[in-house]
Amino acid sequence: MNVNVSTYDAYKEDAGISAFAEDNDIDLIAIGTHGRKGLMHTISGSIAEDLVNHTNKPVWTCHIK
Repeated sequence: MNVNVSTYDAYKEDAGISAFAEDNDIDLIAIGTHGRKGLMHTISGSIAEDLVNHTNKPVWTCHIK
């Protein structure tokens, strides 16, 4: 298995992921999500949701437990 680990500096997580995808010609962003709802979603927010709403790349989400 060939795996690369990278870090990218950005003000917000979704902006950093989106910029990294643009800079590296990534075709698809895959991200895990906890699927929080209600008060926990309000408090914690959602990086996956922010990505879907602010990037021009397709985003695949997978619920993790």
